[in-house]
Amino acid sequence: MATRKMFDEDDTGDYTGGDGGQMASSSGQGQNEGHTHQEEEYKGTVDFDKVPLQEKSFIPTIYDDENYEFKVVKPQLHGSHIVYNVQGVDKQGPFEGVRRYNHFYCLYEALQKRWPGVLIPKLPSKKAIGNKEVKFIYERKFYLERFLRKCARFEFIVNSEEFRIFARPGSGDLEKMLDRLPRIPTGTMIERFREVTGVNERNYDFADKERLNQVVAEFTIFAKKVLIQMKAMKKSLSSFRDVRMQSIANNRVLLNLLDKYEDLNINCYTDNNADKLVLNNTEQKQLKEQMEHMVENQKNSFDQMYHWCKGEIYDIKAVMNSINQKDAFEKNLRKTESKKANTEADLDNVNAGKKTMRTMFKDEKDSTKLQTTIEVTAKELDNLEVLISLITIYLGENIIPQFKKDKLKIYHKLMQQFTVIEINNAHQTASFWSNVLSNPQVKNAPTAKA
Repeated sequence: MATRKMFDEDDTGDYTGGDGGQMASSSGQGQNEGHTHQEEEYKGTVDFDKVPLQEKSFIPTIYDDENYEFKVVKPQLHGSHIVYNVQGVDKQGPFEGVRRYNHFYCLYEALQKRWPGVLIPKLPSKKAIGNKEVKFIYERKFYLERFLRKCARFEFIVNSEEFRIFARPGSGDLEKMLDRLPRIPTGTMIERFREVTGVNERNYDFADKERLNQVVAEFTIFAKKVLIQMKAMKKSLSSFRDVRMQSIANNRVLLNLLDKYEDLNINCYTDNNADKLVLNNTEQKQLKEQMEHMVENQKNSFDQMYHWCKGEIYDIKAVMNSINQKDAFEKNLRKTESKKANTEADLDNVNAGKKTMRTMFKDEKDSTKLQTTIEVTAKELDNLEVLISLITIYLGENIIPQFKKDKLKIYHKLMQQFTVIEINNAHQTASFWSNVLSNPQVKNAPTAKA
């Protein structure tokens, strides 16, 4: 039996392009950020009824305490695309519908665009390595569900306009509806941010903000360093998972071969003397049942560890996305400050009658327009400073400390589950082979001399 090569997603976590097109659409185009997104097409053939039960039903249980109401189930091939049945609950009650990966992507893009700085869970990327398409589909199903359940931790996301369109698009084109949502002005962003996070920057002095900014800066350094390590760890764990999976499969094959060997060879050698058999000895009938129980109940402890590592990478990147948006606002602040300074200089030159490259075609009639631009820019500067402070406080005082607590809790839970699985596997194996050794023919066989 050949070792199965497990797929993995793009290690960079960067999107290689969005998706586009509604389920009934033939054009398959979207307009996110002015780019054309073509949805990946599934070119394989899938018979979901023949997918092994363990591949369908496996769910990493280290995340099983989050929002059971939100589910992504029943992947099916619809034309050239895979669709999922999505279920959840918002303030209007339960909802259910069929969604493609692209619909999730459009929701993610809209949330990122309209809730900048807010922690938005990471969506799985679409790039896969290897040709185990069905395993890819079921693992993606889990991470799409994880994305929804993490979104559901924030009531304002589930009850937002963006999520409402995703959950209840009606007869409209979900992707176009999300794509056409306008950007939010910074003034409105401030009001929304204060409302949903409960943060009020006026309650923090300069020293507080500097301290929290340092928390954010330290996390950025940590993330850049640890992501390299965790990507390497994920690659190793994927390999360990494959090896353990092969080992479990080998045990099944070995015991089946020994069973057949006794039926054919040993019965022939002993003239069908059942007392000479081991696995099929009539005096140890329970041994065969124990063997079947053991091979069916061996678990791959590296499944949980792999998904723990992959999930933590996703969560670190989600925090980093919020930090990157804060950095983008800071860059925009510097750009706006430069714009204001240049406009003020232009106004002074126009009022003084001086001609420069920027004021060559301006005169006193343009003074009012320049003054208005300065006032609007000054207001935007104030808003950007407030928004940056809000995001810094939100990340430094709320998100990053809670992130650390959550990761410690999950790590302890992971180690508990890994240990229990390893002990159970070892106990079942030791018990079975101990009973094999109790067979008189085996126990009294001459031992090899060292």
